[in-house]
This record gives sequence, C-alpha cells and structure tokens, in this order.
Amino acid sequence: MLNPRGELSVRCAEGENVVAVYGPVVLFHLARRVNELETACLGEVVSEGLRSSSPWGMLLVFARSELNGGIDPKARQIFERLVRQDEAVLERSALVVTAEGFPGSVIRSIVAGLLQIAGKRTQLKVFSTVSEGCELVARAHRLDALDLERAYNEALAARS
Repeated sequence: MLNPRGELSVRCAEGENVVAVYGPVVLFHLARRVNELETACLGEVVSEGLRSSSPWGMLLVFARSELNGGIDPKARQIFERLVRQDEAVLERSALVVTAEGFPGSVIRSIVAGLLQIAGKRTQLKVFSTVSEGCELVARAHRLDALDLERAYNEALAARS
C-alpha cells in the first residue's frame, strides 16, 4: 500500500540509489546501476501502485554520470510492465535526467524507445532538474511542489 498523503517512507537507500514513497508518489533516485535488492524494492513499490485504487505516479531521477553496463534488464522489465499495465501513471509521472551531453541523450533515447515499443501514446515528461519534475508530479497529485522536493531530498539524506 502506498503511503497516506504527506507521509514519506524510505524503502531502500543503500549506497547511492534510493527507493522511497511520498504519499501517492514513488521516488526513485538512480545514481549507479541497480543491485538485486533495489530492483526487488522498486518492483515491490510498483506492484503496490498497480494494485492501488487511487491514482499514483513516479518521480524517476536518473543521476548516473556513467553508463557502463547500461540499464539493468530487471529494472527495464519493471518499467515495461508498468507501461503495459498502467499507461495513465505516465501522465502523473516525470523522468529527470541530470546527465548532460551524450549520456543524457542516450538515456532520453532509451526511454523514448521503450515507450514506442510498448505502443503507448502517452509520453513520459522528461526534465533536466528535480524542481521541474516535482512541479509536474505535484500538480498531477495535488501536492505542494516544494514539499515533494523536500521529501525527495530527505529520502536522499537517508542513504547509507
């Protein structure tokens, strides 16, 4: 079950990556390739969202500075399942790609390709800053953008 409005729970914060939930929003910060624990944790919260009777969304922050190893196949499968099962979640979600130049272009291309393969007309909005992503997601969920960004930063602070 996703959290009540305004409540933050950090589900996984080992190393640089974070999986957390703030009300109806899943927060996923990816600073390095995901490990099995993080993949399982992300899969669990996505499953919670898919089972939820309430609208939910995601703030996905891709902050990897290197792309060695590409995108983890299990994490990609979770994203593909999400897109197939709940297209509407994309309208209430945002992808933030902090990488600039070629790495940023590659990431945006991969996401566009996954959405096209899935045959979805709804596009996931892509931003270059967390603040911009928070504004869209907060508006979609009737949350305060500053509170959402504060919760994201608090989740990052929980990293071990």
